[in-house]
Amino acid sequence: MKRYSILLLVFVFVFSTVKSNASTIISAANQSLLESKIELSIPKDKIETIEQFLKLTPKQIEKMTGKKLSLKEVVTLKIAQKKLKHELSKQAEGQKFSKGVWILLAILGWCWLLMGISDDWRGSKWVTNLILYVLCWLPGLIHSLVHMDEYTE
Repeated sequence: MKRYSILLLVFVFVFSTVKSNASTIISAANQSLLESKIELSIPKDKIETIEQFLKLTPKQIEKMTGKKLSLKEVVTLKIAQKKLKHELSKQAEGQKFSKGVWILLAILGWCWLLMGISDDWRGSKWVTNLILYVLCWLPGLIHSLVHMDEYTE
């Protein structure tokens, strides 16, 4: 029993560190701007939220700075916005797991853990799955396999 509780703690630690937060997303957008070696002179005090950055247009930057963006700078801005939107959508849909890992953990009775991690411990699917596994293994396995497509890639 001690071995299973240690395994559970390891799974929770590993999968909780996979989640990204807003600060890493913003740093990823800044990193994509830095990789292009083009510096956009966007006043940082004017942009306070991620939504403002995503809605930012070259004309708005021109109004803020008084300088028209070159074609390279416009393309760089749009690429950074697209990468940021992609990271946000990945974060919103939760962590996706491979089907092999899902099936293996479903057979072992640990799929409720993956459901909880994917849903950020909200909702009732993971609780239902845990109860089904505790009451009888087979209903929990069936419930896990029915909901597998929602949580796997």
